[in-house]
Amino acid sequence: MTYWQIAAGSDGRDYVEDFLRFGMAFVGGPEQCKAMAKVNVGDCVILKRGRSEMTAAGLVIARKGAHRGDGDKQWLRDFDGWDLQAWCYVDWHVPKQPRTVSGFTRNTIQKAWLPTLIAEANKLLMLPVHKHEKEPKPTEPLTDSQMLDFLINEGLRPAAAEELTQAFNRIRLLARYYRDQCDWRDIREHETRTFLVMPLLLALGWSEQQLKIELTAKWPAPGF
Repeated sequence: MTYWQIAAGSDGRDYVEDFLRFGMAFVGGPEQCKAMAKVNVGDCVILKRGRSEMTAAGLVIARKGAHRGDGDKQWLRDFDGWDLQAWCYVDWHVPKQPRTVSGFTRNTIQKAWLPTLIAEANKLLMLPVHKHEKEPKPTEPLTDSQMLDFLINEGLRPAAAEELTQAFNRIRLLARYYRDQCDWRDIREHETRTFLVMPLLLALGWSEQQLKIELTAKWPAPGF
């Protein structure tokens, strides 16, 4: 049996509950996808939070003839804004409280070698299998009319519908320009925030006083 350690996101985007909810593990990024491609049925996956918490452990299993994949689940290609394309199915075993351990590395996914980590994972495998839910169904594109009907029902002024439609069109044109004509290495968060996100929020009725392009960092930061 091969043992793997895997992180479910990081501070600010912790997907531990999502891993457990769907009975899966999923990652993004070229190096992480290469590692996931080596995971096999019967391997043990150790779910970590930070470098000192073991939140679950489980065995890789096959469902409907597949135990892992890469890029074939549409709902993972935009998961909370992240492309987490590589995945595997896991029967998780979850303790009532995370186990405090030492020996995890910073890497998102890699083989686990330390005997102490393996021993603690084996203890978790003795627990009952955590029940998982069905995966989300593929989403269907919404028309502008459907979006506007929903927003008006939620309180958007009908008079603002035309302005919002124009904002949709401007944002799409600019997004296509970024996608088709630009080198992605030259596109920064500031451009997308200022020219794509902010116009949409303004068209939805938010005022400039309610929005900030960037929050000021507080110093000293907590813990310093």
